[in-house]
Amino acid sequence: MKAATSLPSQHTIPENARQTATGAVSERVEALKQGTASVLAGRAFSGRAEERHKTIVLQFVVLLLTSALVYSNYAWWKHADRLGEKQYVVFHDQGGQTTVSSASDFQTGPSDAEIQGRAWDVVRWVAGASSTNVDTAFAEAQKLMTPVMREDFARDMESRRQSLKELGIYQRIENGAVRQMQEGDLPPGSRARLSRYDVIVTGTLDAYRLDSNERLATGPFTYHVQLVPMDKRTVDNPSGLLVSHMSTIQLPKPVPSPSAGTQAGGK
Repeated sequence: MKAATSLPSQHTIPENARQTATGAVSERVEALKQGTASVLAGRAFSGRAEERHKTIVLQFVVLLLTSALVYSNYAWWKHADRLGEKQYVVFHDQGGQTTVSSASDFQTGPSDAEIQGRAWDVVRWVAGASSTNVDTAFAEAQKLMTPVMREDFARDMESRRQSLKELGIYQRIENGAVRQMQEGDLPPGSRARLSRYDVIVTGTLDAYRLDSNERLATGPFTYHVQLVPMDKRTVDNPSGLLVSHMSTIQLPKPVPSPSAGTQAGGK
C-alpha cells in the first residue's frame, strides 16, 4: 500500500506575510484612532470658541442696556429739574381721581422771584436812605438780615447814618434791576461757588437837596446780595429768606470782540 503524500493547502498563508498584514492592520487602526481623537478635539475646541463668542456678544448687549438706562435716568433728572424751575402744572392722582394743581402748591423753598424781591428790598432800604428816614430805613433793612449780618451792619453803617442826617438830602433809585449772579460776574481767578441765592442788584442812585430838590450827584451802583433760606416761613418773613452778605462790587468789563474794535477804529 502506497503512503499518502501531504500537499500544501492552497489557503495556507506564510508566517511572514501574516505578520506583515497584521502590522498593517494595526497601523491603520491606530491611525484611525488618532484621526478620530483629532476630530473630536477639533469639535470640542470649536464648541468652546462658539460659547466664548456668545458670551462676548451678551456682555456687549448688557453694557449697551446699562448705558441706555444710566442716560435715561440722567435725562429724566434734568428734565424734572427744568420742569420744577418753570413751574409747570402737577397732575395729582388720588384714588383714581386726578386733580391739576400748580407746581408752586407743592414748593417748599423760595422761588427765584422771592429771592430777587428780598434782595431788592434790602438794597432799596440801604441805598435809598435819606436824611429824614435813615433810622427807619436802616431798621427795616436790619429786619431782613441774619443776626450776624445785623450786628456787622449796625457797626459799619453808624458813621453813614450820622453823615446822612447832616447832609440834608434825599436819594432815589432809578433803573433798578435784579438778577441771579452768574459765573461771568466773578472777578478773574475767583473760586467762589455760586447758587441761586447769590443776587446782583444794579441801578442808578440820584441824590437831591431837601430844601430845593436840586440834584447834587448821580451814579451807578452794583450790589452783591447773598441770602439764606430759613427753616420755615413766618408772618413777618413770608418768603422765608434772610440776607447774610451785602457789598458793593465792580462787575468785570466785557471783552470787546475783534470785529467790534475794528468797527470802532474805522469810525
